[in-house]
Amino acid sequence: MTSVIDSSSSEYNVLFRNTILQCQEEEKVYLCDIQGFQRIAVDTFIFKEISFLNLSKTALPTAYLFKPPLPWDELTEEEKCMTHWIEKSHHGIEWDSGDIPYHRLHKILEICTQGVTKLFVKGKQKAEWIKNLLPDLSITNVDNFGCPSFEKIIMISSSSALITISALEECLCVLFETLLQYEPGYSII
Repeated sequence: MTSVIDSSSSEYNVLFRNTILQCQEEEKVYLCDIQGFQRIAVDTFIFKEISFLNLSKTALPTAYLFKPPLPWDELTEEEKCMTHWIEKSHHGIEWDSGDIPYHRLHKILEICTQGVTKLFVKGKQKAEWIKNLLPDLSITNVDNFGCPSFEKIIMISSSSALITISALEECLCVLFETLLQYEPGYSII
């Protein structure tokens, strides 16, 4: 298995060990990844996919893909251009994809995080978006621990032995792979 963190990232290893791995067994700790689109006209984020990985269970990430909250025609030309770029260059999720009605987003977040004591998210903006929807949940940005960039994660994990549900869950799986370095008892199978 490819090493996720190089030797120059020992600070990340220490912070990861001291923060994530020190959670009590009875704590329900999740990693979360979010993908979506930014609306410029109304300054909001549109969630398209949310993935969760429960660190206290043996499981693959669970992903939820949401329908768009509004028709394509209601986006400004600038938003359409940006949406196309994000689709093609970043996460690959098309605007019209999804099977869950968007109005169920908040309820699904509440159900998925029920009893969760800690939620780890990659990225300051993503942490803020989740915090706005779930203000009482303890949310931590793993970038504060020196987690590799998304681009580096994709590069590292492309040669990894991990099998993921989709490319969007690479961040979760790489973090999980890091966990396996310290806690070999965890498994993804």
